[in-house]
Amino acid sequence: MIALPPSEGKTLPEPARPVDLAELALGQLSKARARIAAALAELGTGDAAAETLSVGPKARADLVKSLVVV
Repeated sequence: MIALPPSEGKTLPEPARPVDLAELALGQLSKARARIAAALAELGTGDAAAETLSVGPKARADLVKSLVVV
C-alpha cells in the first residue's frame, strides 16, 4: 500500500504570517510594494475587486486570504 498526502484542495492551509516588505529582496522596492499593498487593501475583497483584478468565481476566496498576508 502507498499512502499519499491529501491534495492541496482537501487540506486546510497553514495560517500565513504577514509579509515583512523589508525582508524581501531588492529592498529599494519596499516603498512601491507598500503603495501597491495599500491600494489592494483599499480595493477590498468584494465583487468590484474581483472584477478589477480579473479574479474568477473559484478564486474569489483567495482575495480574502491574500489581503490578510500583506
